[in-house]
Amino acid sequence: MTSRNSSGIRTTHPGTSLAGLRGGDHLPQLARADVIKFTRPAPAEQLFNNGLAALAKNDLAGAESAFMQSLKLQPKAASSMLGLAQVAVKRGDRKAAADYLQRAFTMAPDSAEVQQDWGRYKYSEGKYKEAEAAFRAAARIDPTGVRARVDLGDMYVMAFRKPGEAIPFYREAITLDPKHGGAHYGLGMALTMSGDEAGAISSLSQAAALSPDNPLPYYQLGRLHESKRRFDQAMEAFGRALKVAPAFAPALYERGNLLLEKKDDAGAIREFSAAAKADPRLVDPHVRLGMIYQQRKQWAEAEASYLAAIKLDARHAVAYNNLAWMAAERKVELNDGLTWARKAISIAPAVSQFQTTLGWVQRARGELDQAAQTLARAAALKPERAEAFYYLAMAHLDRGKRAEGIASLKKALAIDPRFPNAVDAKQRLKTLGQS
Repeated sequence: MTSRNSSGIRTTHPGTSLAGLRGGDHLPQLARADVIKFTRPAPAEQLFNNGLAALAKNDLAGAESAFMQSLKLQPKAASSMLGLAQVAVKRGDRKAAADYLQRAFTMAPDSAEVQQDWGRYKYSEGKYKEAEAAFRAAARIDPTGVRARVDLGDMYVMAFRKPGEAIPFYREAITLDPKHGGAHYGLGMALTMSGDEAGAISSLSQAAALSPDNPLPYYQLGRLHESKRRFDQAMEAFGRALKVAPAFAPALYERGNLLLEKKDDAGAIREFSAAAKADPRLVDPHVRLGMIYQQRKQWAEAEASYLAAIKLDARHAVAYNNLAWMAAERKVELNDGLTWARKAISIAPAVSQFQTTLGWVQRARGELDQAAQTLARAAALKPERAEAFYYLAMAHLDRGKRAEGIASLKKALAIDPRFPNAVDAKQRLKTLGQS
């Protein structure tokens, strides 16, 4: 679930504000006791506060009991219903959570807090228009409410991909609370997407100053600098994010990418390995490690990295493809290589490179006719790809098809005279008597 620190900035990974509410255990946050105001009797309020305290300690049975007792004393207390919804969320019982939220909404449709949580629930269901209506109702009911405006901004950024329409909501929130770090952060993200680089840097810098314990503003500053190829500034920003949160995996991963740009393989391996350790759910660090080890011909390490990626994501086509390519290049594990290549194609059949890999595995297995057919298909899928014709040429020459091989080599060089195997293509043409 998305959480916010005292300054209002989301403390989950980038891009997981409202967007992070989709699926799993993500449902609306429980409002604080100082947000939902109780009427008498006071014992009901005390029980509600006891429920909040138990919830904070993850004492779900105690929280449920306190909220239930509060409801007995005050049967129309929507806040206690929201508390029970949160208990259900933590138990993974979305059906019960939805029921409690519906009852809270029925009890208090004119409560800004209930509308807010109802909107978050609708967002989690993918019902964005209903979520938007609830957030707008919350903002209308409470003209001074910051939370609804930030969530409206988040929704326009994340769900509707309309950052220009998100900007006014964030600005309204900042007008209401100039020290709301989350609003400055959201504005910075929206301005980044809108192409206002200077405004984005200003807003993200303000968010970082307002929320010094949160790595996200520095991380997004780093991403912005990285996108403009200001690698030193990006590295500095990621470093500041990691100073705040040393195990913040996204920043570790991006530092790895920057070190790759600097040709520092050892440093990149260090950062990608740290990212994978910091968040064992991440797939991309393993794939990056596999690519580095593959380039360095550290085959065992490369294979282990790609297999780790597949264990996390059984449909990671690139990992399957690269495993298959290594098998073909080394002429080992060719049965596995065939399986891996076919798996990559089953996931993404229109990717020319994956068809090339299958053809290369078939060639390594001595299945030259099948290899030629597959490699021709790869070239047809992406006729502007020089390498596809180079590998097709190899298949033609393997089968004694000299004219077809020459034509394919010339086609590859015509497409791109500097493609990675261009030198070899030219040498082969010379050997074949072609100038």
